[in-house]
Amino acid sequence: MKTTRLLFETMQHYVYPTRATNCLSALLLSFLCCATLLAQSAAYRRTVIPTLSQLPVNALNCIFQDSEGYMWYGTVDGLCRDDGYGIHTFRNDFLTPELIQINLVQAITEDARHRIWFATHKGLYILDKSNYAIRQVDIPGLRDVHVDKVMAAGDGQVYAWHGATLYQVTLDGRLAATYRLPGPINDLYEDARHRLLASVSPMGLCVRQPGGKRFVTVNGSVRAMSVCEDHSRRFLWLAAYDEKIYKIPLDGRCELTPQTIAGDQARGTHSFIQIVQDGISHHLWLRTTKGLVVLSPGPGNTLTSLSDDDGMSRQNMLLSCLSVDRQGNVWVGGFDTPSFYVQAQRGDRMGYVGPVIQAQTRYAPAIVTLCRDDGGHIWYYQEGNGLYLYNPATEKITSYRDCPSTAGEALGVVPYLVRSRQPNSIWASTLGDVYLLQRSGETMALRQRVTMESHVRKTGNVESVYEDRAGNLWVSTMRGLYVWRPATRRVEVLSETIGDISDFTETTDGHVWATIRNRGIARLDAKGRIKVYPHDIDFTSLDASRDGHLWLGTGEGRVLEFVPSHPDRLEDWTARCGMNGDMVDHIAVDHLGHVWVTTNQRVREFNPRNGAFRMLKTADEDVPLNRFLPRAVYFDKPTATMYLGGIPGYVMLKPSRALEHKPKPIRTVVSDVRVGGRSVWLTPGRRGGADRIDIMPGETNLSLSFTTLDYANRSRVNYAYRLEGVDKDWNYLTDGQNVARYNKLAKGTYVLEVKATDENGLWSNRVTQFTIHQLPAWYETWLAYTLYIMAFLAIVGLLGRLYLNWHKEMEERQMVENLLKAKQMQIAAGRLHADSAETGDGAAGPEKTVRSGDTHGHPVDVRVSNVRSFDEEFVAKATKIVEQNLANAELSVVFLASELGMSRSTFMRKIKAVTGQTPLDFIKSIKLKHAYAMLEDKTATIQDVMRAVGYNDRKTFSQSFKEAFNITPVERQHKA
Repeated sequence: MKTTRLLFETMQHYVYPTRATNCLSALLLSFLCCATLLAQSAAYRRTVIPTLSQLPVNALNCIFQDSEGYMWYGTVDGLCRDDGYGIHTFRNDFLTPELIQINLVQAITEDARHRIWFATHKGLYILDKSNYAIRQVDIPGLRDVHVDKVMAAGDGQVYAWHGATLYQVTLDGRLAATYRLPGPINDLYEDARHRLLASVSPMGLCVRQPGGKRFVTVNGSVRAMSVCEDHSRRFLWLAAYDEKIYKIPLDGRCELTPQTIAGDQARGTHSFIQIVQDGISHHLWLRTTKGLVVLSPGPGNTLTSLSDDDGMSRQNMLLSCLSVDRQGNVWVGGFDTPSFYVQAQRGDRMGYVGPVIQAQTRYAPAIVTLCRDDGGHIWYYQEGNGLYLYNPATEKITSYRDCPSTAGEALGVVPYLVRSRQPNSIWASTLGDVYLLQRSGETMALRQRVTMESHVRKTGNVESVYEDRAGNLWVSTMRGLYVWRPATRRVEVLSETIGDISDFTETTDGHVWATIRNRGIARLDAKGRIKVYPHDIDFTSLDASRDGHLWLGTGEGRVLEFVPSHPDRLEDWTARCGMNGDMVDHIAVDHLGHVWVTTNQRVREFNPRNGAFRMLKTADEDVPLNRFLPRAVYFDKPTATMYLGGIPGYVMLKPSRALEHKPKPIRTVVSDVRVGGRSVWLTPGRRGGADRIDIMPGETNLSLSFTTLDYANRSRVNYAYRLEGVDKDWNYLTDGQNVARYNKLAKGTYVLEVKATDENGLWSNRVTQFTIHQLPAWYETWLAYTLYIMAFLAIVGLLGRLYLNWHKEMEERQMVENLLKAKQMQIAAGRLHADSAETGDGAAGPEKTVRSGDTHGHPVDVRVSNVRSFDEEFVAKATKIVEQNLANAELSVVFLASELGMSRSTFMRKIKAVTGQTPLDFIKSIKLKHAYAMLEDKTATIQDVMRAVGYNDRKTFSQSFKEAFNITPVERQHKA
């Protein structure tokens, strides 16, 4: 196949060289340069920035990569940080009002403290990445003005300018110096000697030597626009507005040597604005007024342009900036075109055959099945068009209809092609027959027809065919298994009930193996004997590795390994292959032992020895197919090439030896932490440290994003994570997923572990640890727990006190009941005494008098009827309490019971049982008897006596006194 046909035909994917002229007068040097460019340009690939759609504005004013590896973009609507998967924008909006004065960001740089400085149309700002706080640089000349650019120098100073004024700013944001240059500053560059080179319009190049105090114009005739340093660190490249390139030596001199540019077809139509040099092929990339120009440095002072209508050099588009990342890739900011980066093409580039087929057949090719014969020709069946023969060397395509011996055969539908061991031959199966076809030059020839018509009527259409090392042809139908032997040229029936055989393969010991869907794995020997190892699995495909193991795919999307020495066991490799549940259409094993797993949208090349794998997806820009077809997978052992067919066409590529490498020490970083969809990691004041975050109480739906900052290989990098105390094992992510999600974590400290693969699918040994501190709610704090304990103890104490009171009350109640029983016995005994007294035989009655004194020392007798001696102390104590509190307004039944250490109810029952009075009557009788005694003193007024015994109302006092003694207080005093 021609080189141009092996590459993608759209300019979005590759850089193409300038076509060599056929002019006989062309110099040998030019020819060699063009040949070199052909080899170099094929090593580039153009990729639109994947996160472009997440930006607030697609047009980028500037692009910058910081020391950590994050990409930063300046737009008219804010400063944007790109971690390879998502965009976070810093701007003034309703979510973050007054963050900055204006959102238009013109330039970005990073200082020695790893802070981001960015220039806007209203001042200069600093973003501190330790907490993502933003502050404005408070320098009068830079406040509220249009700052054109900003650059951090090696001396720790930051330089910002607008117009012709250059400001030197310290890391503390103080003004160190101001320079007035002879014209507006286009660019400022610091070389390896720490010289500052300012491109000034229209005065040329101005230089400040290390430690110098001023800029000196070294060449006023050059319209200098931009400077970059050569990868050799021996000289600088200067781009002038008038389409000229100059060399400047790094030996201290500032001599400008003009360069000769050859091969630029667009000369005279554009002007140079910016120049950078990539780190891959060391080409010079120039942003011009009309687009992009790429130049290759040649011998002496010559540059050769790669400009070509189909190449990477592009015209008639507006570009805003160029930048080179740490891997040497060039990033291009577009204004009227999507921004993109140009990266090194991987060594495993694939060839693509599709347009050439479509051009000749006039149909978009749908390659259903294909194989390669030993002469290098490709046999393929194109859906709806029949069987074709393709010669890659001449790009000639021959249809079966164009060949005399096959034109009349039913080769319009060929579900399966397999290579035959006969020279330049293949087997082609139709629904009812199998054909042995041989290539003769560019023509197909029919050599054998194996008729299956009689068998097909019994067991269904032909499903699979396979030729073993002995030349036997194994044929399966929907239910049957047959073998055609070249010696007898007859079809033998092995089984008509075996089931649906989906695929065949052969191991090194000569056994043929077949997968039977939902039944098991069958071993077939040369004599046609069948041994089935039962497994109730929907097997779709199989292939054998050189160690005799079988690799199997299933309809459930699993990848399994079968070892004949352990036929009852299947090892599951599904997770390690990065499968996502898609049905496995085909399994193939290459000469390196790599297992190729094909699904409708993906092809995985997996190395089981170290777990490395690479993935080809139809969604990838460098994969021209939009669908892989199940039987269009063929590994050609002589050329070690894998052929993958589908729509539209087929691709071919070599197995990747990179999968044999050791894993790279890939570092994974946590790029964002979100709660409820809103970033808290990039919110000022929320970080607990460089690798720690505090989650507030009530914050749920926690998501953590991680990245390796490998933008060129983001689709090939996979991640795994686990959270200690939550996840028992690693959670493996596929298909570009990079987020761990958790909801409603309990309070405490958790450690999230994250690891990643390199671009070859090899898991790195470096595991990143990130601490999550879920803060407790107020009711989960130690203070709350202390209050809980205190409340618990208080409740326990209260319950204990209530219990003790209840127990005491029960004892007192029991005592009162006992007292009542004793009282009843005394009453009965009193009656007996009374009867005896009438007859002169009894003693005096059981009446006693308890003598006490009033507050004035007057004796007061309180009669207690039928009181036993052990109750005298109780009555005396109650009487004393009443006497001590005669004038106390708090004196009540409750007060008296409390003073006696009894409940109100127990006191009432006991006082009633002992004295025969209610508690109120008991208290009232003592008060009134004291009043009666006090009225013997004629000098005392009734008002004083009334208040002394706790009465406030004279009428009530007089009425109660008369009821008790049948005289009024006045009468009592007169009698005395």
